[in-house]
Amino acid sequence: MTTHTIGVFMGAQYGHLEEFHEAAAAMGRGIAEHGWSLVYGGSKSGLMGEVAVNAINAGADVTGIRPSSFLPEEAGHELQMTHIDVPDMDTRKRMMFEQADAFVFLPGGMGTLEELGQVMSWTKLGYYEKPIILVNIAGFWDDMVAWFETAIDAEFVTREGLSHLALMPSVAETFTYLEGEFEE
Repeated sequence: MTTHTIGVFMGAQYGHLEEFHEAAAAMGRGIAEHGWSLVYGGSKSGLMGEVAVNAINAGADVTGIRPSSFLPEEAGHELQMTHIDVPDMDTRKRMMFEQADAFVFLPGGMGTLEELGQVMSWTKLGYYEKPIILVNIAGFWDDMVAWFETAIDAEFVTREGLSHLALMPSVAETFTYLEGEFEE
């Protein structure tokens, strides 16, 4: 069986909805249940920490790639995973993008938005042909999807340019989608 590595991007804060916490925990557990590995931004804070801790506790191999500027209380040194310290956010993103076989985006803030934009841009430029999944917990990504439609109408983005992007309403459906992608 081929082991796949899932790059998960999400907030370093918790957000205000319990559904965000539940989705992060389910994502971590599900990665382990599928026998896959996790690569993520290395923090133990917020949803990032929930995904990592649940993946680790369920037996997944986890790699945290974090800038050396992280505060010690954010860095998660005590988590039983592979720790890779890098000099900056650009190196972190590049390494995560290279290691991941698929990109999953849970709710998050400006960093998550930046990572989504960059992975989609690099996919359009042909650097990657990997699935990109927005997990639309409580409609979190609805406005982003509306923006995509506006960008298509304005002829800045093509539907073909979004061909690697999928919007999934739940973590469970995300795993079903990824299973199909990895079978091809």
